[in-house]
Amino acid sequence: MVFQSYALYPHMTVYENMAFPLKMKKTKKDMINREVLRVARLLGINGLLKRKPRELSGGQRQRVALGRAIIRKPVVFLMDEPLSNLDARLRVEMRAELKRLHHELNITTIYVTHDQAEAMSMSDRIAVIYEGVIQQCGTPREIYMKPVNMMVAGFVGSPPMNFIPALLKSRDPLQIDCGGVIMSPVTDSTPESQMFTAGIRSEDITVSCAKTEGSLEVTVAVIESAGPFNWVDVTWGDLLIKGVAPADDPLETGRTGFMRITEDRVMLFNRETGRRV
Repeated sequence: MVFQSYALYPHMTVYENMAFPLKMKKTKKDMINREVLRVARLLGINGLLKRKPRELSGGQRQRVALGRAIIRKPVVFLMDEPLSNLDARLRVEMRAELKRLHHELNITTIYVTHDQAEAMSMSDRIAVIYEGVIQQCGTPREIYMKPVNMMVAGFVGSPPMNFIPALLKSRDPLQIDCGGVIMSPVTDSTPESQMFTAGIRSEDITVSCAKTEGSLEVTVAVIESAGPFNWVDVTWGDLLIKGVAPADDPLETGRTGFMRITEDRVMLFNRETGRRV
């Protein structure tokens, strides 16, 4: 087990913390020494073995906590939000480190996190749990591209998915009326209900100051720079929708913009049950 709070023994050195599980198993001293040095080299902390936990940074303490778990050669690792106490840059570095260790050690790891970026980037399979119930279990791509319900769709993805009321216009071919605009989304089954919630990810909505064929007139509310592109909040009727725009697009807050929605990426959800159609 690797704890969120590291749970290192404060009166012991790094060496003693890592050696403790083997000492409890009454392993011979020379074997303990070999294993501690091997795991310390693996984690890049072999120069810290004589220090106490209070003399270490957060990232170093986390490595020691990992080392104490690794040295036992477990069948399964249980990790309880092990990176939540680290700053943003160190979290990204430790994510890569944990992924490298996982491939190197080939040990099944159950990793609990509230950080969806952490889950998406590190896992082979994700279980999304809400109110004690597993909502969906699948690969990161399945969870992101084919969420089973609105809870999963709204939770996984940053920024969160846009949800827009929609009405069934035609079943064959499938057409919906979304804010007065007729769209033809792609679904896994023929919808039975007449009323839906349309889910559209922000990256599937492009906003520009230039009007193009099929674009919708909106008002720019907020522009957030993300480096190579901008996140843009726009008002469309009574709805506030987030889309994406090129970094060099001359959009201005409070001015008119034009929004295009990628229709084949629109998801439909049953308005009563929240299940994806």
